[in-house]
Amino acid sequence: GIEHRIYRTLAPGVDLSKPVWTEATANDSPRVPNAIVLRYAWTIGYEPTDPLTVSDIEDPPTLARHLKRHRSAKLSISAVKYFAELECFLLKHLPNSSYAKYIKKLKEQLDSFDAGTILLANVVSADAQLPPQSNKVKREKWVAPNSNVIVEWCDFLHAPTTQEFEFDDPNNKAKGRNHNWGGINLKIAALSSLSTTFGGSVINRKEGVLCDKIEEWKTGHWQTKRQAPKFLVTDLELLHRACVDNPRKTSAVKKRTWAQFMLQFNVIGRASCVSKPHCPTGSPTDTMWPQSDDEYQNCMMPGHVTLVWKNWKRRPKPFIGKPHPIRFHCNSIEGKAHLDIVYLLGDWIQHLIVNGEYDDKKPLFDVTSDTYQTHVKDIFDYAFEITDDEKWLDYSSHSVRYSAVMWARQCG
Repeated sequence: GIEHRIYRTLAPGVDLSKPVWTEATANDSPRVPNAIVLRYAWTIGYEPTDPLTVSDIEDPPTLARHLKRHRSAKLSISAVKYFAELECFLLKHLPNSSYAKYIKKLKEQLDSFDAGTILLANVVSADAQLPPQSNKVKREKWVAPNSNVIVEWCDFLHAPTTQEFEFDDPNNKAKGRNHNWGGINLKIAALSSLSTTFGGSVINRKEGVLCDKIEEWKTGHWQTKRQAPKFLVTDLELLHRACVDNPRKTSAVKKRTWAQFMLQFNVIGRASCVSKPHCPTGSPTDTMWPQSDDEYQNCMMPGHVTLVWKNWKRRPKPFIGKPHPIRFHCNSIEGKAHLDIVYLLGDWIQHLIVNGEYDDKKPLFDVTSDTYQTHVKDIFDYAFEITDDEKWLDYSSHSVRYSAVMWARQCG
């Protein structure tokens, strides 16, 4: 349901130290997926519930502060992204379902709403005057997705890629996504989290059809082993193309993401291993790069580079904070420098130095694991756009680790 996606980006609020979310245009970067239900919450606001009373909603300053709360940068990016995925699924594959009609109703009201009120959430002054339309509009009640809708979506996510779904329209077919139960459980928890944010109740996972399905997915997860991808050199070249050709990313983001991707591949690590706070740092110049001329290739390319990790997930407590250097050797294939980890790290470090951002005591990649995982997923999504091969939609940042393990096993 790519055609139904909307995005948001961080922008300075009235208090410049506290950025707020706002609608993203096609040219904004970086940007992250947004949900229609969230955009409605910060633009119009749902029908008031405690502690926001009817009298409060008629008071412009109180209304402005209420709307601003939903633009907070503290809202989970993943939770909003998962809800956006559900919306796109329903609008594309189940447009006649009751919840899809509810989403359409919210979107229609947003589209017809006075564009001037989009900025309401930035108003914090006690004597602020809001446009008359803002406190006279008929607001919709918040409605959480019901169990049947969630089960239908999660069944589709859990199904193997060999299973085809027709949904309401025989011409609108799609294959399962082969997600495991842990990922599905995380998505359901995210839906529940947003529901409580908007004043709704927690989605009940402990009884009814949803509880039964979760048990079924959980049992199936331990009985079947999910197939891991095996990225060949041609696959890595395609993924590199999907990274650098994506028009929605800046050149710096592309360069950083691909260096992280190949570093994760080489170290056989998790996404957190190449992201802050566990991200490696560089070394002082005399220990990062080779000091002997013999360790440089004919093209003056260094034969190795050394990075230092001080922490990672599940590292024993006595060792946390202690330097753990790892040396990466040049593994270039002629004409394929974009697959050589030494070249990529050198290129990224050179970028940081030129921009005055390099510090061997700070993380080499100043992005969180969530941000990195989002960028990697964008690589796979764009690979799908290039090839129209739906296998890329099954992969995530953890697939990079799976593939690296298979390479290591094959190499002995």
